[in-house]
Amino acid sequence: MARIYSILFVILLLVAGCAGESSAPQAASDEAAAPEASSASSNSDGMQEVVIQPVGDQMKFASEAFTVQSGTKVRLVMDNVATLDAMQHNVVILSPGSDINTVGAAAIQAGPDNDYVPADNENILFYTAIAGPGEQTVVEFTAPAPGEYPFICTFPGHYSLMKGVMIVE
Repeated sequence: MARIYSILFVILLLVAGCAGESSAPQAASDEAAAPEASSASSNSDGMQEVVIQPVGDQMKFASEAFTVQSGTKVRLVMDNVATLDAMQHNVVILSPGSDINTVGAAAIQAGPDNDYVPADNENILFYTAIAGPGEQTVVEFTAPAPGEYPFICTFPGHYSLMKGVMIVE
């Protein structure tokens, strides 16, 4: 009798464990299917504003891409919504084809006094200063020629995870 109860118990565990599973594959969510893109809004003077935020206290940009028009003025805002002191961020826009690892390594050498942005680096086009948790920093620039321009956070250790692309049309 004890053996029958043991077998029934094992069957019950198997049925309960599989009850919530489906054998059909599930469609990927929109977020997993494509990186989220930040929209650039234009204000009354024709300047396009782009706001970039991290995903909470993670080393990840909430927007992995944004689009601007070539030749227009752009106001790029790093809105650091993180809460942990270690989550300091900036946005550094690089020229197409730049080696992110080389720029990231040079950023460490640049240090905090330079917002972890190496001086005289031909790969760096535009950047915001470091924003601490709850802070915003801004840079304004004229959008360059059409192309895809990578952007990263150069705070030490962040550049390999915090990256995206500025698409210029």
